[in-house]
This record gives sequence, structure tokens and C-alpha cells, in this order.
Amino acid sequence: MIAANSQSTVRAPSEVSTVLNIHDLPGVIAQSSISFGTIVGPRLFLGGEWGQAFPLPPSGVPLQAFFQSELWPILALDLVLWLWVWLAPTLVLPCRFLPEGILGLALPGLVLVRPETYTWAILRHELTHIRQMRRWSPLGTWLAQAFSYLVRPLWILLGQRRLPSLRELYRLNPLEREAFAAMDQDGPLPRTWGATPAQSA
Repeated sequence: MIAANSQSTVRAPSEVSTVLNIHDLPGVIAQSSISFGTIVGPRLFLGGEWGQAFPLPPSGVPLQAFFQSELWPILALDLVLWLWVWLAPTLVLPCRFLPEGILGLALPGLVLVRPETYTWAILRHELTHIRQMRRWSPLGTWLAQAFSYLVRPLWILLGQRRLPSLRELYRLNPLEREAFAAMDQDGPLPRTWGATPAQSA
């Protein structure tokens, strides 16, 4: 925002000449009131003015609000976790402190299993959730889970005039249905390291 009595002048986009370091770009954008759609003249230099120059692509999306919001750190973290799920083998660990009734829990790059009930079927179930994270990203998978447990009850309530139980929602969850279907299937599993059902028995 520019005050009415401000003496500063704004140069036309074609007159702007800027050299940016690639690591300083988010901060520069966050402090600027200019969107990428109005920055046509500057050229982005990787590593300083001696690096290779690339023109900034035109865009009509103002990035100031995006970088100042809490959304872009969440998306950046999701991207890091997504890469981790794709590139790193999944670590499988026995855990005796899982909540009652939960036999396994899949997290990005990590599967926790209850040792006394750990079987190949349980491992296939949880690794199916890892595949789902690879497919839709961890954030996308969690949003799908939230939809199944928060939005689907409203549909059932409006359509059938009743509230479904948590077990019913669990069974109706498309992600869980895919994981249950994989428990009896044969085929290669994603790369893992850690405890196997034979070692846990």
C-alpha cells in the first residue's frame, strides 16, 4: 500500500531491471505488491548476475497473498513428505502402544504394527495406504480420509435420517476398502525395511 503523500515513484514494468538470487525469491515476492503478471521486464539470475538468466514467466496470479498465508508452508511440507514416500523405503516398526483395536498405522514413510497380531495381510493393508500416499500425496490422502469421516455422515443423515457408526464409516471408506481388498492379493510389495511378520512372531 502506498500512502497518498508518498513521494516514491513506480516505474513501468518495461523499465524494471532486477537481479534476484533464487533463494531470496519467496521473501522478495512476499514483500512486494506486484504480481508475476506485472513483472515482465526482469530476468531471474541463478546464483547471481554471473549465472544463467531466465525470464520470469507471465502469470495473472498474485503471489504475495500466497506466500504471506499459511498455505504455502503446508504445501511445501506435503511436497517433502511426498518425495520421501516415493524415494525412501518404508520403515516397519512393531509398536505395543497403538490404541486398542488398531492393528496397524500407516504414516508417510513409516508403518507401525501391533507385534502380537502382525501378519503379511496386515502389512499388505498398511502398504496399500503407503501406495495411496504415493498416488495422491500424504495431504491428499488425509483430505480423502477427512471427507469420508466428516462429510459422508452428513450425506447418510440427510438421505437415511440416521447417524452411521464409526465402524460403518470405516468400512465405507474407499481407501480402507482398497486396503482390505489388497490383504488377500499376491504381488510385489513396496520396498520396506524393519520388522517382517516372521521376525515379529
